[in-house]
Amino acid sequence: MAKETLSLKTTIYTQFYDFDFSRKILIKESKKNDSKIDEACKKLLDKKMYFASLDTSNQFELIKLDNYGALKNDSSSDREKLIFRIEQKNDKYTISTGLYCGMVYFGEKIPSIEITTGVSELFFKRILNYCCGIYADTSVKGSTSENESIYSLLIQYLFLMSLRKVASKSFPKRYITEKDRGYDIKGEIDIEDYVNNDILMFDKKITYKYQTMKDIQNIIDVLYEATKKCEISKSSELPEVSRLKIYLKDNYSHKKCSKGVIKNILKEKVLLNSLYSDFKRPLQYAQVLLNNDDLNSGKNTKINGVSGYLIDASFLWEMYLYNLLRLNLQDWNVNAQTVISFYDGTFYHKNNRPDLVLINKKNGRIFVFDAKFKSMRFDKEYEDVDNNDIRQLHAYSYYYSLKNKDNFCGAALIYPTKVSYDKHTNNVDQMYSIDDAPAKFGVFAVCDPGNDGSIKEQENEFIRRIKSFIDGKEGLYD
Repeated sequence: MAKETLSLKTTIYTQFYDFDFSRKILIKESKKNDSKIDEACKKLLDKKMYFASLDTSNQFELIKLDNYGALKNDSSSDREKLIFRIEQKNDKYTISTGLYCGMVYFGEKIPSIEITTGVSELFFKRILNYCCGIYADTSVKGSTSENESIYSLLIQYLFLMSLRKVASKSFPKRYITEKDRGYDIKGEIDIEDYVNNDILMFDKKITYKYQTMKDIQNIIDVLYEATKKCEISKSSELPEVSRLKIYLKDNYSHKKCSKGVIKNILKEKVLLNSLYSDFKRPLQYAQVLLNNDDLNSGKNTKINGVSGYLIDASFLWEMYLYNLLRLNLQDWNVNAQTVISFYDGTFYHKNNRPDLVLINKKNGRIFVFDAKFKSMRFDKEYEDVDNNDIRQLHAYSYYYSLKNKDNFCGAALIYPTKVSYDKHTNNVDQMYSIDDAPAKFGVFAVCDPGNDGSIKEQENEFIRRIKSFIDGKEGLYD
């Protein structure tokens, strides 16, 4: 019997933890003993897979592997693009991760790496739904099937987003030759049918052939069957995807796609046409969605080289908060990634993008929020709030306080958390703790209730606190 290849599992953002704590997470999540973890990490090191970072030209698929020493010595490298790196301390090993969650696998007999978000599946599903524009309340019971993994939800999200991008485009088509009989000839006469049949007919109709453009049935069938696999869109539908799904359903052949059709769908010659090349991405994800075994285990022993399905968890968190605030703060314009320019016109000009900028529709009051997908425990001992995060947000705050003067009213960091607010938690203060400062600074969080709790209740509590903050009420948490 073949020896099973060990899969390593950890959470995002362990690059800023110390070695021992990162290793503790790796052992706990992988559910393997120390020796098995070290064996798997050493195997990756022996294969010269020291670290992986994303190729920005092809974010979700191409993974660049290189010498860890080069990354460590390159001060200009973008740490946020780190996927993972293997670290060694004497005879012990650990994996440090960046902000990308998903799967990285390397083929047969080499350990794969799964990087989770660290939040419950129910909460992660809620985040993905909001990022897809699906705002229906998430059911607690039966919301995630037993064999539906975080990896599965990720692929569903990536598939729906890629499908959304091609919703306004014409489906891939090819010319085919069709026949018809009539009095008005729309193509060329079919001489053979005319001689053998038409001359003998009393209606005097003529058989003719003509060329027409038709959808490629295999592409229609694969995309439609993949949309049926998407659990995260069953409670509601993206408007664009909903219309597309109706079209797919109306043109579906009602014949289940064979394994051969799914395997070879990307070989359709029409996809070489630049008009239809954008359909490659949703078809790639559709292939994975229709292969349940590979989808839920994260394993693919038939691939050559390195591959993976990854997404920036911080981007998901930011888009979740953007939609959550936009839906619940009707008196405010909520803007994501607004470009602000520092020192425009100089050689050291920089563009910056605050995650969320809130502007009151009536009086123009401004608040700046920064979304941070890091664990928050509201405990000074853990130093949950990174000093760099505070400095970054204060830089944005100073910009708006100078440009908008009396209209700038405050800033806040927003995290996910697994702990409930203590009513005595002092998480709001005047900016810089200056008593007569006109603006406020706060730290807030949306609580992950776990798979047995109520997400809606936690979101409502978060919105209540944010409203108290931006409305300037005293005694916020009494």
